[in-house]
Amino acid sequence: MKNVIKKIGIWLYILGCLVVGSVFAQDVHFTQYTATPVYVNPAMSGFHGSNYRAGANFRTQWNAVSTGNTYRTFNMFSDFALGKPTYYSNYAGIGINFYSDQAGDLNYSTNKVDLNVAYHFILDNKGTNSISAGIQSGFGMRSIDLTNAVFANQGGGIDPLGGEAIDRERYAMFDVGMGFLWSYSPNKDRSFYLGTAMHHLNQPELSQFTSIGASDRMYAKFSVMGGMQVPVGERMHLQPSFIVNRQGPSTEINLSTLMSYSFNREPFDKNSVAFGVMYRGPLDAIALLTRVNLETLAIGFSYDVNISSLSSASRSNGGPEISLVYVGKPKNRGSERYCIPF
Repeated sequence: MKNVIKKIGIWLYILGCLVVGSVFAQDVHFTQYTATPVYVNPAMSGFHGSNYRAGANFRTQWNAVSTGNTYRTFNMFSDFALGKPTYYSNYAGIGINFYSDQAGDLNYSTNKVDLNVAYHFILDNKGTNSISAGIQSGFGMRSIDLTNAVFANQGGGIDPLGGEAIDRERYAMFDVGMGFLWSYSPNKDRSFYLGTAMHHLNQPELSQFTSIGASDRMYAKFSVMGGMQVPVGERMHLQPSFIVNRQGPSTEINLSTLMSYSFNREPFDKNSVAFGVMYRGPLDAIALLTRVNLETLAIGFSYDVNISSLSSASRSNGGPEISLVYVGKPKNRGSERYCIPF
């Protein structure tokens, strides 16, 4: 009888992990998605009006639900414009992105690094209109720690499978993607962009039960993004943006609006403060956003308020997120482009 119960427990565990695996087949997301340009679209690599850029995001969520380890996501990136971009010349860009995501008491972890290569085509002799294309290749590691897994028929933290079934507590995966971007920036006060990206085109295998023939491939993700910056006063700018992600059966809609106030009206002045809100749907979260730009450094903070069906369990708490983005000054001040405000 004990063996029967154990076998049932094993298969229930496998079924549960397959369900959880389907959840983790979805990508991580960031409330401040405009602060993760190299992550959301490889075509944005090197497109920032300077020679280099670097940034980082840190996010936690479900602190009110999880009694043990929370859900933590860290992302950092750097990208460079190759050559010496001018107003009129086409140029290339490269970008590298790393993220680490840990979830729950079993420490379900994903660590992944992506390398992007992009090329930016200038469409007019004023350098205001451009189209960009980028490709991405990535390598990642996924793992789960079963030492803390406890089952109903166990008295303690014993290995529930006894060496059976699960054969990939840690495994590697290779990933490919691509993206496109159109941007129009007629002057330093106005800019518009629209892009699309495709990730996980090879749909890497995620199953931890390959020895029994189970397969769980990562869904390919298709994204559409856009935004603008327009003046609404002498020193104020409206910065609405959006990104829609479709991955397998799931669709995520992110709508964000920031209102920024510039400290002065000097040419190429980048000192400002911004406040705004973000909605993530369908009916998932509303976030409050703030960002401070200090010439070459942008510091952002956001906090999610959960509005989904889990709001009662989470007491409407979502998660805080902080971002830092540093943009190096161009060597030649006269060659600085008007660029979209990622």
